[in-house]
Amino acid sequence: MNHFNGQGADPLADDAVMGLFIAEIIEVLMSSHDAQTGKITWHENNSDGEGLSRMAVGMLHPASCYNGTYLGGPYVNGWLQSAARDDWITMNELSDTDGDSFGCSLLFLYWLQSQLGHSMTDIITKAGATLEATYHMLTGQSGAYAAFTKFLAPFFPIGQTAALKTDNPFPILTGQQRTVHLDLEQQSNGATSVASQGTVHVSPFFLCPAKDYHYQILNTPKLLRCTVSVIGFAQPVFEWTVNGIAVGSGIAHPTATVYTDIPADPRKQNSINETIAIHCSDAGDTSTYLGMSHELDITNGDNFGPRATDHTSIGSRAVCIQRQGDHREHNAARYAGVAVRAAILQRQGHVPGRVPSSLEPHRRRTRT
Repeated sequence: MNHFNGQGADPLADDAVMGLFIAEIIEVLMSSHDAQTGKITWHENNSDGEGLSRMAVGMLHPASCYNGTYLGGPYVNGWLQSAARDDWITMNELSDTDGDSFGCSLLFLYWLQSQLGHSMTDIITKAGATLEATYHMLTGQSGAYAAFTKFLAPFFPIGQTAALKTDNPFPILTGQQRTVHLDLEQQSNGATSVASQGTVHVSPFFLCPAKDYHYQILNTPKLLRCTVSVIGFAQPVFEWTVNGIAVGSGIAHPTATVYTDIPADPRKQNSINETIAIHCSDAGDTSTYLGMSHELDITNGDNFGPRATDHTSIGSRAVCIQRQGDHREHNAARYAGVAVRAAILQRQGHVPGRVPSSLEPHRRRTRT
């Protein structure tokens, strides 16, 4: 057992050791159970037992399990991306070191649990000498390998399957059971600067007499990070829009309502619909073992005037493309105000008919 002493005080090192302990003690209990009952179920030194012990580690200590420095998961990609996808369900591989065989076992066990809905208690206690026998005990049916690979084929076609970030891609859902969620987060993207300044004769409040006030209109650059996460997809394809305009990496020119501050009347703004420029950067796949996600970053493209935009709809569409021709689209959209020179956004209310919560720009105030 690796003690990971070389990793110093890293908490993941402790987590990894605990994960390895779980894996080893489970295999000891397999052997003990078989010796006490005289019935061979899980084989601690075969592919079925290795798949179960690694499943336990992934469920109880996922942070170190899916960390390349420590336990090196996920483990299913070798089998899932192979051309043969050999049958290690009908029979066991008489080894616990062959990644192809225990990867098959591991993915199959997650399929039983997360896709078919069998409890871990039932999977463990109703086990047979092979995973085929376990499947029969759980479902009353035979042909586990054929059923399993038939289920996988539309979602993870042989030769067309990217590496997964998790050993458990289930449940895979269809139709409106799938969900797409869009989250918008702002962060600083540069120093605040003075866009314009001057002096105006104005009454700052209805009880205050009018007099000359110096004002500054400030720009505070922000980056809008748009992250879409999905549930129920196998290999989604993500597409992004801003106000209905398809975007990727580069400059986009959506139409938006542009507001201009009026220094002489701080309580009012001029507004006009016009085409603006924004910089979009498709950050790509941001998936982890926790779930699948994709990111788009938006900053300003125009470089003129102290102005802001309102009601900019940012949408993401996740398309599930199956080999059998099921092209289902699932959309999420949220409103955001993208400031022409500074993407300054604040949360506000619910936009009917869309994902709850919208964003409205923080308008650059006239200082008095």
